[in-house]
Amino acid sequence: MLSSDAAGSDVFGNAVALAGDTLIVSSRYASVAAPASGAAYVFHRAGPGNWVQVNKFSAADGATLDRLGTGLSFDGTTLILAAPNNAQNGIDSGAVYLYTRTHYGYLSGTTFNDVN
Repeated sequence: MLSSDAAGSDVFGNAVALAGDTLIVSSRYASVAAPASGAAYVFHRAGPGNWVQVNKFSAADGATLDRLGTGLSFDGTTLILAAPNNAQNGIDSGAVYLYTRTHYGYLSGTTFNDVN
């Protein structure tokens, strides 16, 4: 299994979570918004041994070396992604991104950092 935009040194599979037929796989060094800003990929089981990528998450405020996806949690409805090196409030102050799945897909709900 690979992400749709796999590249060397992405560290795909850094963290994983499975709930039902949905698998979340992080890639903390994926270069999306900036080099090594990080990403997480959503795969859906389409049949025995057949996983299809259906979504990709990256931080809208992603910056170099934020490493989104270093940690993750998923319960089937709520996805939480950690970006420990996010520097919105100072060097490596960190941030946590919370996404909620609705009937129509995922919505970005809240970004938590050391200020809020």
